[in-house]
Amino acid sequence: MKISVITPTYNSISTLKDCIESVLNQTYADVEYIVVDGASTDGTPHLIRSYESAFGGRMKWVSEKDAGLYDAMNKGIGMASGDVVGVLNSDDFFTTPFVLAQVAKTFATQDIDAVYGDIHFVEPDNLKKCVRYYSSVFFYPALFRFGLQPAHPTFYCKREWFERLGGYRLDLKIAADFELLTRFLWKNRLETEYLKLDFVTMRLGGISTQSLRNRHVLNLEDVKACHLNGLRTHYLLVCCKYFIKAFEHYTSWRHIFEGGVKRKALPNSPLIEAVAAVVHSGRSASLIIRGNSMIPFLMDGRDEVILSSFEPEALKPGAVVLVRSPRGGFLLHRIIRRNGNRLTLQGDGILHSTEQVLVDNVIAMLTGIVRRGKKYDCNGTVWRWYSAVWTHARPVRNFLLRAYIYSSRI
Repeated sequence: MKISVITPTYNSISTLKDCIESVLNQTYADVEYIVVDGASTDGTPHLIRSYESAFGGRMKWVSEKDAGLYDAMNKGIGMASGDVVGVLNSDDFFTTPFVLAQVAKTFATQDIDAVYGDIHFVEPDNLKKCVRYYSSVFFYPALFRFGLQPAHPTFYCKREWFERLGGYRLDLKIAADFELLTRFLWKNRLETEYLKLDFVTMRLGGISTQSLRNRHVLNLEDVKACHLNGLRTHYLLVCCKYFIKAFEHYTSWRHIFEGGVKRKALPNSPLIEAVAAVVHSGRSASLIIRGNSMIPFLMDGRDEVILSSFEPEALKPGAVVLVRSPRGGFLLHRIIRRNGNRLTLQGDGILHSTEQVLVDNVIAMLTGIVRRGKKYDCNGTVWRWYSAVWTHARPVRNFLLRAYIYSSRI
């Protein structure tokens, strides 16, 4: 499967080298690299030409006047011969050498039309400092009406869909990428797959954020893009994205999502059985948490949980327990109700669905967590207050959880 990567550029000699070399360093070999330059005057064409031999015939480029960024992207799509097409802007670069390999693997193993994933933003003068992480994990097409979209630099789509549905509209100066995604994913419902992968490192300073006027134009074009594709919205709705962006900048969470906030069973049965044996002997056991059904309290790969034995009367609403699920597998969820010998469980990161288990299904109780080397006692005042709010104040819980989830969608 050939992947065509398109880089539109204009007077970008200061950043283009990083971009080109990140493509050159990809481990996936069947890559066609297309650079579309808008007749730069800063030496960009000379830099592009200097890399031709390194690509061994896999590079195409042109330097000529164009009608702007989206016109350059359309030219690149017209030049592409790959099965799958994506865009890598000249100020950006692939975060790792394995991005395109993951893209190719996903297309090869699943019946899909497109993929998308995550990106992160850095300061132009400090490429190692992440100032914002933009995750597409919770995206779904109805969110276009709020001005929300999957990260465009991670959108890799079968070339045939560009031929069928067209490219970027040139009457939209800032939001043509938003319109194309709305057209492909909302109006035409392409089959997509989210990859938990940091595709691209982006320098801050895009055109849509350069001034208040540009932000205003962007919002107007977002509304127009939705209306063009049969999605009802208005200016105030698309402005909702700024509340989410502010929350995203404030939190600066990174690499904490895995497949959304869905119920997740712990996969390693022998390990859990060993934990059960340790706990039943009267000792405590610890595990690194996997899955995000307990966000925002417990994060995948970050937190270590301490599990201990318990007395049956301790199984009250608010307690977090490790249980054998009647449907198979294991769950670490919170008790929200108890009726005799029957417990109703729910993950902190799950809005609606619950799990019914018997007291006999409980393996251990959570008594502590270790986060960044610091231990927290689940019998402490803070933990008990948190448990009470999260268990009993349902409207507050649902509001906070929705705010947390929406913060990751852009």
